Amino acid sequence: MLISLLIGQIGGQYLPSLRPLNDLASVAAITLALLRLPHVRRAAQVFVGLALIAAISLWIFAPAQMPSLRNALQQGTAFSAFLTTLGLVRGPVRASKLVADAAAYLFAFPAQMRTAAVTFGAQFLTILFNIGTISLLSDIARDHAARSGSDSRAADSITIAALRGTLFATLWNPIGIGFAVVLASISALSPGVFLAAAVIATLVVALGSLWVGRLIEGRPVAAPTSAGGSARALIGLLVAVAALIGATLLLHTLLHISFLVAACIILPAMAFLWPLVEPATRSAAVRNPAKAMGEASAATASEATIFLTATLISTPVALLLQSLGLEVIFTAGVVPPLVFVLAGLLLVPLLAIFYIPHTISFVMVAQIIGGSVIGQNHPLSLGIALMFAWGMAIAISPISAMSLITGRCIGRSTTDVSFRINGWFTIFCLTGAMVIVCAIYIFE
Repeated sequence: MLISLLIGQIGGQYLPSLRPLNDLASVAAITLALLRLPHVRRAAQVFVGLALIAAISLWIFAPAQMPSLRNALQQGTAFSAFLTTLGLVRGPVRASKLVADAAAYLFAFPAQMRTAAVTFGAQFLTILFNIGTISLLSDIARDHAARSGSDSRAADSITIAALRGTLFATLWNPIGIGFAVVLASISALSPGVFLAAAVIATLVVALGSLWVGRLIEGRPVAAPTSAGGSARALIGLLVAVAALIGATLLLHTLLHISFLVAACIILPAMAFLWPLVEPATRSAAVRNPAKAMGEASAATASEATIFLTATLISTPVALLLQSLGLEVIFTAGVVPPLVFVLAGLLLVPLLAIFYIPHTISFVMVAQIIGGSVIGQNHPLSLGIALMFAWGMAIAISPISAMSLITGRCIGRSTTDVSFRINGWFTIFCLTGAMVIVCAIYIFE
């Protein structure tokens, strides 16, 4: 799947005879999804059934639109390949002493700055460590609390700060699935401009959330100062993240490939090179590429299956809505385009409250609005709106992986994490996002 995708995407630009490899990659992605169907989550199994129904319905009732389904399948294949390569990096990163030392150093900040340090530091850890950042920082905080005999509530406050930092990372992470979906859905969006705008918007909202959080939640219980970690490790990690982002942008520009496909090159390279740079991770080094790819594919099977099928489901849904006149509503001028942009921002988190998986609703909303005239005329404001929709849907969803992990770490139910702990946080971030999106829309 990965090799066919890369050769088809890169070589197909110069040799048309290589373009059918994109279809071969799609066949491989479908085969993978079917082979691991008994082992994925129930939601993924349901989406596979819905995708089959959607594909058959389109073939029967609108055969002329089958090329649209083919394009959606290739896009879903890229998502599947990306998630697999992301799984490759997890082993070396989890074994990295550099990552552990950088995380521990966040606890060396003075008590009044520690929440901010963890909130912002967790964003960069998340680029490499994904949702494992929450457990990592929570474990370090609890270890410090146990050794010092301090209040365990301090560890809980650190865990919540780590959760919010991880959530903020979803708003701008250039190798995150949300970023990839938005870029794939809005063809007029420039990756570099989008990344810069997302970083600035996240910084503004994050700073505001710290201030509002202090007013609502009060001063967090002070945790003991860490004796471990090092500033050099934190700086090294920041350099590694910057290099990762820079290399992905460079490949995107030089090879004229999507940001998603560029990440499919950079992430495997990082998985192979990391143990050479940091010997401590050699026990987790990729020795057998085929075996490592298989393990990474299995680890991300449910997510890859959901995103692969979500793109297929959204295609006939979008065509159906267009046949009912949705595109006419977009272009008629009766409803200002800003209303649809803000609707995209609010709809996905709203659906997440009612236990509707945010992955499927996010992909469908992104493709339907992003592929319309609104996405062409207002790509940046819509892109930022969709990123906040993605991040805040994760925050408010009781079935998101972050809510489950945080609840397990602090001994609270997922509904408590989503509604009580993240309730005001989500409302504030969505309010801030609405202001930012409106400002971008006006000047765009």
